[in-house]
Amino acid sequence: MTFRKQSIKMNLYDFRPNESDTEWVLPPWGYPLGIGVNPLFLAVDGKVRPIGTAFNLGGGINITVTAYHCVEEAIREDPVLYRRFLNGQTVKDGTLNRCSLYILRNYLAAERKIHCAFVPLEHVSGGPPNDVVFCASQFTEGYASLENKISFQLPHPDDAIHSVGYHDFKFPEGGISLDAIDSFDWENDYSHELRVVEGKIKTLFLQRYANGYLHGPCFSFSGTIRSAMSGGPIFDLNRGIVFGMNSASAFDANESLGSLFFPYVLNQVKFGVNLGNNPNFRFDSKQQIIQMLEYGSIVSDGSHGELVYQQTDQGTAVSMRVEKAYQARTFDDLAAMQSGIKPTAYEGPIFVRRQEKNED
Repeated sequence: MTFRKQSIKMNLYDFRPNESDTEWVLPPWGYPLGIGVNPLFLAVDGKVRPIGTAFNLGGGINITVTAYHCVEEAIREDPVLYRRFLNGQTVKDGTLNRCSLYILRNYLAAERKIHCAFVPLEHVSGGPPNDVVFCASQFTEGYASLENKISFQLPHPDDAIHSVGYHDFKFPEGGISLDAIDSFDWENDYSHELRVVEGKIKTLFLQRYANGYLHGPCFSFSGTIRSAMSGGPIFDLNRGIVFGMNSASAFDANESLGSLFFPYVLNQVKFGVNLGNNPNFRFDSKQQIIQMLEYGSIVSDGSHGELVYQQTDQGTAVSMRVEKAYQARTFDDLAAMQSGIKPTAYEGPIFVRRQEKNED
C-alpha cells in the first residue's frame, strides 16, 4: 500500500453531545486523528502496556512528540542514558536499548476495516527537567501519517484551546505479550478513550510552573486533563496549529498545564532506516529541529522565523518576546504570580538553552 499526501477534514465538534459540554469523546477507532495522535506504550520484560499519549509532526520525517515524564521509566532502565538526562537544562539525546517505546496508529481503510500499526520509537531527544521530548519513529512501509502543523508562538490569554489525549485504557492483566503483538486483537482485547477537553488560556509561566513541578515555559488553561492524556497535543483550531503539549494538572483542580515548544528548536533528533533486510546495514542521520523546519521536514506556521538567537558564554540562547497586551497575565512561575511579582525581563531572552557537543 502507498499513500499520497492529501488533506483530511475533521470537525471535533461533530461528536460533542451538547453545545455546553467542555469535554467529550471521539470515536476510538478509525477516526482520522488516530493516524497522528496515538496511544504511547512501554515494553518491559516482553510485556507492553499503555502509559500516555503521543502525536506526530510529519511533513517528510516522522517525528513523534510526547512527555518526558511518560518515557522516564524507559530512560531509567539505561543508567548511562538516564544520567545524561538528569544534569541541567541542556539538550539531551540517546538511543533506547533496554526498554522499548511504541505508538499505536490506526486508520479506516477503503474496505471499511480498521488497520493498526504498532510502531517502535527508536531515539529520544529532550531537555529535562522540561517535559517535551522528540522521538524518531521507525519507518513503517505502507502506513499513513497525519501532519500536525506546529507553532512556536506564545499563546494569548483567553484564546480557545482543545486538548486531546487517550484515557481509560483496558488491556490484559500484566500487559500485552510483545511476541504476540502481530496477532493481538486490538478491537476486542483492548480499548481506550480518545478525549477532547475544551478550555481557554489562563496564564503564561516563562520559567516554570513551580519548583519541582513542570519546569520550562508553560501555560495554564481551564479544564482538567485525565490521566494518560499527558503527551497529547493542544490545538488552536481557529489557526489549524498545535502549539502546546499536555503536561500535568495544575494545583487549581479546575486547570491544567501545557508545555511550549520554542525552547527545543536546537534539539537534535536522530533518525534512520534499515537498508534492505540486513539490520546491520542502516542509514542514520541527526538534525536539529530548526534544520528540519527550514527543510520542510517538520511543518510549522512560520513562527520559527520569529525566534531570536543570541550567543552567550553558555551557548545559544533562544527567546520569544511577550506581547505587551498580555504581560499582565505573564509571570516567571506560580510563586511569582501569587506574590504579584512581574517577570524578571521582557526584553531579553526569557528562556536559555545550551547547545552542547554531541555525546556519542
